[in-house]
Amino acid sequence: YANDDKGAVYVFKREGTTWTRMTTKLIADDGASYDYFGGSVSLSGDYAIVGASVANEDRGAAYVFKREEMTWYQMAKLPKPTTSDGAPHDHFGGSVSLSGDYAIVGTEGANEHMGAAYVFKREESSWVEQAKLRATDGEERDAFGSSVGVSDGRVVVGAPWVDIDRDGIVSGSA
Repeated sequence: YANDDKGAVYVFKREGTTWTRMTTKLIADDGASYDYFGGSVSLSGDYAIVGASVANEDRGAAYVFKREEMTWYQMAKLPKPTTSDGAPHDHFGGSVSLSGDYAIVGTEGANEHMGAAYVFKREESSWVEQAKLRATDGEERDAFGSSVGVSDGRVVVGAPWVDIDRDGIVSGSA
């Protein structure tokens, strides 16, 4: 683990055919050992979002960084107070995605692993929760939110354990 087991994220930039490290590593301002910071990452323009799915007693966290010229700084830590329904073992930040002004954060462990996903929108210098998404037909152990993606005002959320037939074959869903 990087950064004394707190985790870190490295940003690279392509120049021609060469990739070079762009900056010092990104780290959480309040990082603790074994938070799993960097377990999920996404980049869009001058913004990066980083998941730390086992931070805060496995409740998890997600951090948004902003680039100004060649320097990255931590802009926000999600969840905001409006997502204070987090509980131990939710793993908020186990999956993250960023596109323009929108971020989505998966929390596959919520509600006995039924899972959920949170959509945030950037409003000036803060990120505001827009929605908490759940599968309308969700059941325990579906792990809805295991993977997430956002683009052009649409989100997709993976639930790899949705359909398990009587022979134990898993088909999953999104």
